Amino acid sequence: MRKDLISLYQLQLHVKSWGNSDNEKVREFLKEVFKIGFSNYVSDIFPMDDFLYGDFLKLDREFLYKEYLEFLKSHEEIDDVLYYIAENGFEKFNSICASSVQNIEDINKIFKTKKEIDSEPKIIIEESFSMNFQEPEDNVEMHSSILSKDLYDFDLNNQEVSSEIPDFLKKQSAIDSDNEIDALKTSDLYSDIIENMNIKTNDHIKYNFYARMRINDHINDIKTLRGKLDGIFTS
Repeated sequence: MRKDLISLYQLQLHVKSWGNSDNEKVREFLKEVFKIGFSNYVSDIFPMDDFLYGDFLKLDREFLYKEYLEFLKSHEEIDDVLYYIAENGFEKFNSICASSVQNIEDINKIFKTKKEIDSEPKIIIEESFSMNFQEPEDNVEMHSSILSKDLYDFDLNNQEVSSEIPDFLKKQSAIDSDNEIDALKTSDLYSDIIENMNIKTNDHIKYNFYARMRINDHINDIKTLRGKLDGIFTS
């Protein structure tokens, strides 16, 4: 996706007006964000030129969830997968999320806003810190899908090295380690989805805030339906 497709101001205007700005580029952008966990990863879209995924997550959830539900009307195959996860694969999905985003609100802790990133101190790499990389020109984002695992693969068990690593990079290294574990856990779930739904998914579905909301709604609907059925058969 073009990083200059839209600005944060255009996105905010669209959301605040509840879509009355009628900006087709914003609608195109939202469709791509809603596909995170399916055809897209977070890093396929973010960072945009002047905002990050963390900025997107701060926007009006009621409106964006409404937009997501409209999106699902023309992408029923995605909604079918979300329902399948809720009904048949939630235990596996929950174990995937457990390491870093167990609760949906944890997603906001993983992805920071541009303002938060800009306020972080720049990283100074000591010459003795032989990690074979250069100091980045801009502040490094604590952004699980943006940073390169090979670039920031620290041994946090080494106390001497660990003491020199900024806290947010330690968090990133921990996230990367969790991702390796998640990859093993997700293989069965992904295989089940491909076998039963013939749709490919990826592990960034756990970072898709609105997909997670939809899964939770499906779970509640299933519980309600089962409760009614139990009442019918026990009466």
